[in-house]
Amino acid sequence: ALNFDHGSVSAEVEDEIAIIRKYNPSFKTSMYIDSGIHPEKNLETFSNDIGNVDDENIDWIIKNHPDWLLKDKNGDFLRAGDGTPALAGEYWPDPGNKEFQKWFAIKINTILNQSKVRWDTILIDQFFGKIDNYTNYAGSGEPIKYKDDRSLQKAQLDFLQTVSKLINRPIISNLDGTASLDYPDFFIEV
Repeated sequence: ALNFDHGSVSAEVEDEIAIIRKYNPSFKTSMYIDSGIHPEKNLETFSNDIGNVDDENIDWIIKNHPDWLLKDKNGDFLRAGDGTPALAGEYWPDPGNKEFQKWFAIKINTILNQSKVRWDTILIDQFFGKIDNYTNYAGSGEPIKYKDDRSLQKAQLDFLQTVSKLINRPIISNLDGTASLDYPDFFIEV
């Protein structure tokens, strides 16, 4: 603990953060949140996405707000393939959907309010800035709602701006490397 100044962990390990801070009170933490939402069967394994906060999980979203999820050219929900076991079956939400943005912020605030530790920042992982990362990285189809990288990036920036106004912590986005290289202006905006 004395040799580290920052860590990114999921909210489930908040007890470990308390131990680290006992030895290093200035230790900073980022709450790790996956940008996708895992299927119900993986909730026991993956407690680092927004679908694990309460009963409003992926099944609730599919039933009550299917428009919050991206779809492929066949009209099926965009889901991660089996190539990356940690992502398998993960659903990809629509970052440009205003209702989803607000719901996401509510879930983050719920975690912050119920947590026993102080979270310094929120780290959002799998933050895509290119459409082909849904296929190349996640092994899913392409979202039909966003016709090009720029339209996806606009939605992602809108997501960040809305959510950051609704939570009381800075957001760090783990932007995919290819978007960072191909779109340095987008990287700077993020």
